[in-house]
Amino acid sequence: MTKHSKLKKVNVDVNRIGQNLKLEYTVLEHRPTTPPGYIARIVITNTGTSTIPAQGWSIHFCHEALIEPGSYNFVTKKYPPQLVVRDRNFLLQHTKGCMFRLQPYTGVNTTFPGLEPGQTATINFMADQTAVSKYNIYPNWYLTDSTNKTSLIRNTASVDRSFVTPSESPSASMRSPADVPPMTPWLRYKEPELRLDVPEKACIIPTPTFYSDEGRSMKIGDNWEIYVDTTAANAFRDLK
Repeated sequence: MTKHSKLKKVNVDVNRIGQNLKLEYTVLEHRPTTPPGYIARIVITNTGTSTIPAQGWSIHFCHEALIEPGSYNFVTKKYPPQLVVRDRNFLLQHTKGCMFRLQPYTGVNTTFPGLEPGQTATINFMADQTAVSKYNIYPNWYLTDSTNKTSLIRNTASVDRSFVTPSESPSASMRSPADVPPMTPWLRYKEPELRLDVPEKACIIPTPTFYSDEGRSMKIGDNWEIYVDTTAANAFRDLK
């Protein structure tokens, strides 16, 4: 642990910061590399009416994908003892397991003076694996002060991951150029009309089961429609 890894004892109100600090997580781009990886961005905004101080607090979060894999030693399975400086305003440290910590950098050439009301700070970083769904990002990020008092960052306490912003480009939502972009429920519903060149039953979730055994029958009400791939029409010759 370096001299910068401990928080300076500065009196801060982490409860107030947790209420006023808005955090957004965005996947910017997937890199078609081996192993795969992506670039992400964290933006924190002071939505309150008072200044968030430049020191005395840190952000803790669980992140399944390894952050800054280039700094990770896969032989010893450890990061170097030094903290990783990003943009000279925040320090990133792996604490344990999936847990990471971000804290304002207060060392030499610091450029983080705190956050005035309405101001934002941006942290960009690399991660391994992929994140094509907002549910790849864990909720409930929280703050600590120099006395280890904790406070939840309010806008990250959402089961629907509303703090994870929508993809801004195809490269953000696709793991490689050969990948298929994720489909919305409406597109899945419209799939039989949009793609008539593929077997339709594979496009419907849940996938219906059809019977072709002799003597089998199905009763279908007025509100049902069946889409049949003409190349497999013989499979349904006994459907009555």
